[in-house]
Amino acid sequence: MRIDIFIIQIAVTLLPGLIWAQLVATYAMKERPPISEFLIRSFIFGALTYSTVYLGYSALGYEFSIPQVYESQLLQVDLVDEILWSSLTALIFSLAWIYCSSHKWMIRALNWAGMTRTHGSEDIWNLTFSFFGDSVEYVHLRDFEKGITYAGWVRGYSETGEIRELLLSEAQVWDEDGTKHEVPVLYISRPVSDLHVEFPHTPHS
Repeated sequence: MRIDIFIIQIAVTLLPGLIWAQLVATYAMKERPPISEFLIRSFIFGALTYSTVYLGYSALGYEFSIPQVYESQLLQVDLVDEILWSSLTALIFSLAWIYCSSHKWMIRALNWAGMTRTHGSEDIWNLTFSFFGDSVEYVHLRDFEKGITYAGWVRGYSETGEIRELLLSEAQVWDEDGTKHEVPVLYISRPVSDLHVEFPHTPHS
């Protein structure tokens, strides 16, 4: 039972890092990382979180408890406040990380600074639809083979796989004979090799 208690205490101590790593893996990564990478991320994120809380405690003049291990037991267990504050900090950090990742802030900063013109592992599809604004949110999608044109506001898009998916609102559909249909919401799925998207919106349109 001693080792079980020890493992539980370690797990609780690592909770902030696990929270951060889990949220990032779920909402900011296309594919879940291997367990070894996930654990490394959890450790690094946990260390950053605890370091931030430690600096906050020091600035406010509070004592920061440090766990000490002896004979497979944690002697210092008065870490409730530190763990709670660190968990809250990890939650805030993870949300900021997801926001920056979703908006591609890092690659945009590098592009803006002229350090690179590539977009890393991101393809142009993901980069384009990660922007916000009418110029990229309103699209025309043409199916030349069937003679159909779709138009609408992008409300969702796929990021992975060989199938490109778009969810359009206030959608309009023109058949090959020019007949127009309007629907509140439209889901479109097309192979990567069979996709033609136009962005007709201009600031003065």
